[in-house]
Amino acid sequence: MQTKLFDYHLAKEYIAQKPIFPRDRSRLMVLDRKNKTITHSHFYDLPQFLKPTDVLVFNQTKVIPARLLGSKENGAKLEVLLLHQVDNVTWEALTKPGLKENQQGFFDNHLTGMILKVLPTGNRLIKFNQKGKSFKETLKQIGLMPTPPYIKERLKNPAWYQTVYAKIEGSVAAPTAGFHFTKKLIEKLDKLSIQKEFITLHIGLDTFRPIRTDRLEDHAIHSEWGEVDKKTADKLNEYKKEGRRIIAVGTTVVRTLESATSVILRTRRIPASPAGGGGDVRIPLECAYSYGITRYSRGNKTIKPFSGNTRLFIYPPYKFQFVDGVITNFHLPKSTLLALVSAFAGRKFVLEVYEEAKRKGYRFFSFGDGMLIM
Repeated sequence: MQTKLFDYHLAKEYIAQKPIFPRDRSRLMVLDRKNKTITHSHFYDLPQFLKPTDVLVFNQTKVIPARLLGSKENGAKLEVLLLHQVDNVTWEALTKPGLKENQQGFFDNHLTGMILKVLPTGNRLIKFNQKGKSFKETLKQIGLMPTPPYIKERLKNPAWYQTVYAKIEGSVAAPTAGFHFTKKLIEKLDKLSIQKEFITLHIGLDTFRPIRTDRLEDHAIHSEWGEVDKKTADKLNEYKKEGRRIIAVGTTVVRTLESATSVILRTRRIPASPAGGGGDVRIPLECAYSYGITRYSRGNKTIKPFSGNTRLFIYPPYKFQFVDGVITNFHLPKSTLLALVSAFAGRKFVLEVYEEAKRKGYRFFSFGDGMLIM
């Protein structure tokens, strides 16, 4: 599928630079994907679009202050953006300017970091002189929130880039669909007996990177660590069996739940090689598109406990196995997130909706308005 099919024009004035307060005062566009209808509302009215039997699944990841400002050995300015932790002292990171192997960076609180390796991606492996609780404390004191590049204003309050239910540290980008939820709104949902469940997916900066290949299939999707524990998996399976709607709060939850879905793929015959092998094999869900498989047998559509990295790339004509509804924001052109939403609601309809959102003055991206797709 051509990447250009997921492109649209967006003027800078539509990009929200800071959140609205209270956060549930953001606008909400409600999409009926079956009937192709649009309803305009506000996020505080979300409960009126839900049923008491609905289940909301949230991503409880917490953003770390992963942006470090310091200097090089010659005194020149240096910026380091932590991507993910490799071991107790080593991180994969971006540096600006790009440091070479054995070069050092110097930061406040006596923190230093040395480049161990320059990776093929251009990222760096950097080893710090602090570890464990000491490093975490330093990060809290001197680190800055790693807001997306399209947000030009520095945050006055780091809490603006966290959800109110953030719990487990590990992300360098926020699950922004959750920004619209306030404690007051959550209490209202509780009174209506709408069930809440929590999973974890630690989000990387690749979530903001546009697809640069001409074909979606050629894009190397980023890997992110996620987890659905056994207790949550069992409860979600029971809800599904009862016929309840599973509504993912954010594309990160969609990706995690679909990665954890127990679904039997069609077998695929792999030709024998000179070394032997071949025959009918079961293809893992994450590898389906690599083998040209877009249709699956239905299986029992259950969630398995899941802990590990996912590279699941969801785009049309992906068939969703577990998720019945999605709460999300308005996403960047030619992004993996726009492709995911298009797979759920239909590409043409989604692009029409985005044009309607522009006409109605909706705010786009991380601090923008929300969308409920059912």
